[in-house]
Amino acid sequence: MECHYCGGRLEKRHVEHVGRWGEEGRWVLVKDVPALVCTQCGERFFLPGVADVLSQAVQAGGAAGAPTVPMVVREFSAAAVQ
Repeated sequence: MECHYCGGRLEKRHVEHVGRWGEEGRWVLVKDVPALVCTQCGERFFLPGVADVLSQAVQAGGAAGAPTVPMVVREFSAAAVQ
């Protein structure tokens, strides 16, 4: 298979996906997601069935008992770029 963006070769891998859920916009990390990944540009493609399950996993992100980790959140400061 060939990448739609750069023409590179796609290979099957398992990746991590980060998505947002809920009104507060909390982040959810979904691990071990099957994907086709371009060996040239790194673009990831999910098959339709995987995309549906992935969307459901993100929407259920606040499930009771799901492990959580603290995260530092910072705003990007354009003034810091020289």
